[in-house]
Amino acid sequence: MSTSPRPSLRVARALAASCHPLPTVMVTGLGTALAVAAAREVRRGAGATLPASGPAVGVARGARLTAWSVAVGSGQLVIGWVNDALDAERDARVGRTDKPVAAGAVSVPTVWGAAGCAALMSALAGRWTGWGLAASQLGLVVVPGVAHSLGVKRTVLSPVPWAVAFGALPVLAHRAGGGGGLPARPAVAGAALGAAAHLVNAARDVEDDALTGQEGLPARLGVAASHGVAAGLVGVAAASVRGPMRWFVGAAAGAVALVGVRAG
Repeated sequence: MSTSPRPSLRVARALAASCHPLPTVMVTGLGTALAVAAAREVRRGAGATLPASGPAVGVARGARLTAWSVAVGSGQLVIGWVNDALDAERDARVGRTDKPVAAGAVSVPTVWGAAGCAALMSALAGRWTGWGLAASQLGLVVVPGVAHSLGVKRTVLSPVPWAVAFGALPVLAHRAGGGGGLPARPAVAGAALGAAAHLVNAARDVEDDALTGQEGLPARLGVAASHGVAAGLVGVAAASVRGPMRWFVGAAAGAVALVGVRAG
């Protein structure tokens, strides 16, 4: 009897590997943790868009937070799959056998189909988060990520989508947790960390990008300068927040450092 996995299982494994699982898990975790932190502030009596107590409110808050986590996670799946689908030919040319799409483990149409389903799931989460919040998450977090893969990454503006998405994430997470007001400092910190993450992440692929003509900002700056600018941006992020929000900057900065270590 054959012990090879079924075709459907092989495709599922390839899809899981091609969604950029580490960034997907990290961003989803950060977005969820920020929303939970906002919900705790609400329970302590901070300004809120949801009532602060009561069993029904607790259930509604739990459903909202769960739906928010699903929305963010699904959105990150969209970004990862679109990136690998668009880069399949380029990745094959430079020998990226670690990319399942480029290696032929899963077809490009299958990946596009998975991305479409994930986008639909992210949108439908609006049934519990609120349609406005779901639309904002798609427009300010997912769309910039897709735009980056569609071509912005080949320009000097390559850090902009990352800055927009990560700047919006703490603001939207705050709203998902029921918080009121506009947390400007976390938005600045998120934008700085997003740009830093792009510089460190893309610096790993400078040589491959040169072979395929992709000249984003990290390719123009070079590896050393990209890491230097990224370090400065992490400093900006740290200076932008105070109080409990410092844990967010610390966690995100650790994620940026992890990418840098893996690059080395």
